[in-house]
Amino acid sequence: MRRIRSMTGHKAHHLQDLTQLPGVKKDNIETLSRKIATSYISNIKFAHLIAAENGIASLFFLQPMLFTKKTRSPHEDKYILDGAVKPSLRIEYFTSAYTAIRHALKEYGNASAIDISKLFDDINKPIYIDPFHVSENGNDMIAEAMLPHVMELLAKKLRK
Repeated sequence: MRRIRSMTGHKAHHLQDLTQLPGVKKDNIETLSRKIATSYISNIKFAHLIAAENGIASLFFLQPMLFTKKTRSPHEDKYILDGAVKPSLRIEYFTSAYTAIRHALKEYGNASAIDISKLFDDINKPIYIDPFHVSENGNDMIAEAMLPHVMELLAKKLRK
């Protein structure tokens, strides 16, 4: 990583669950979200460089997330705040962060960074088994959404 940072001039970003920090307040969520998005794109750039250096093609997927799902089931609504240190900020924090990441992905404009985060938006049956993990059916749907991109990448590799 040191070599890649020296090649790109990028600093490594290490972010933790910022909702756990005592200083996180409603009025700084937008700033934190921009920092998260910057970190996310920097990490993708680092991974791209590592992969390219080793002759590996790479894909990155922004996964779906319960906090941004438009239509949650009653089951999902029951536990969306489980374990939250600051329940009043959790949904706003994650929604804001994902909005910033989506915007940053569009600006980045790299076709190998793919946003599938809205995959479950219109599904009102339970997909999530807790605030962060999906069911087997959810994993199948994610795999199906990823498959065309993986197949396209493999086809390009075979043509070379």
